Amino acid sequence: MWTCSREPVWILGVMFGPTSSPIDRNNQFSRCVLYHVLQNQTTTGPVIPTKDEFDPFVASIGEKYPRLAQKKVYGTMDGVKFYLQQARNIKIQENFYNGWKHDCYVTNFFMFTPDGMIRLMVINLPDDTHDSAAAKYGFIYKKLEGCFKKYVGKCVVDSDFSLLRKPYLLKSSRTDVTSKDAYGMMLNAKATSMRQMAEWGMC
Repeated sequence: MWTCSREPVWILGVMFGPTSSPIDRNNQFSRCVLYHVLQNQTTTGPVIPTKDEFDPFVASIGEKYPRLAQKKVYGTMDGVKFYLQQARNIKIQENFYNGWKHDCYVTNFFMFTPDGMIRLMVINLPDDTHDSAAAKYGFIYKKLEGCFKKYVGKCVVDSDFSLLRKPYLLKSSRTDVTSKDAYGMMLNAKATSMRQMAEWGMC
């Protein structure tokens, strides 16, 4: 529960008894152990789907959304903001401060496939980073383009992403103002519904 909260470390001492000094030291040590265990594991990092994985993903999405099967949709991606403790240095803090929400955040960006795995990600960017800029900085667009060249697959995104028309992105929005016919409106509706997979994955 504490890891999902914004409480400081000393709150753990109030809950479980020990003072904050050993708790803080053990937290740092545990992170180091976890990092060294995972850094050389090839199965723990985000990886673009292989050909063997790609076809089942398209079929899985197409089973529920037949219109998306025609576009060979295999995943969806979105950005999410996480709370961040305020920095003591004002110059640093202003990079992470969100004036709209009156708090400090970091921007994170994830791509999910139907098996529930994170396939691409960019994490801990300053809060003023736009989703599309995050994808560009993390070379996400290049990786998706490479996947498109191999499998001709598309990824569903929301309207925050690239304004330029990119063949490997299928953009959707709750308010559809670009579709000119019933097919386009239905495609947008199904893509928007399917995009909730990313929202659930980030919860």
